[in-house]
Amino acid sequence: MDDRSDSRSGPSRLGALAAALGLGLAVFALAYVCIELPRRFGHNAPIWLANALVLTVLLRTETRRWPLLVAGAAAGTFLASLYLKSRLGLAAGLMVANVAEYLFCAWALRRTVGREIVIGRPRDLGL
Repeated sequence: MDDRSDSRSGPSRLGALAAALGLGLAVFALAYVCIELPRRFGHNAPIWLANALVLTVLLRTETRRWPLLVAGAAAGTFLASLYLKSRLGLAAGLMVANVAEYLFCAWALRRTVGREIVIGRPRDLGL
């Protein structure tokens, strides 16, 4: 076994874990803001920024890295729901729905547009 391959896989694993943790923390923060601010005015969340962030990260990342990133994002969503006093079943259901949403969107966009999305290309805008 080559020592150089071990040293390369170590930091990449650590980097992948750090990316998943960072995404989970960002999702937690965005979910908190999107729930708590409207709640103060007696409303529900009109926009869900956390899923937009996760979708953006997934589209900019190799698909082999998706599982760990999705796990981090799902944990962030779940923990934010629990922190904001949602019942366990509701928090789990919302987590599953959010994961399904951004995974489906990422898969559909990758399948339709390809790996590289160019905003100026009419095909990538659905025109």
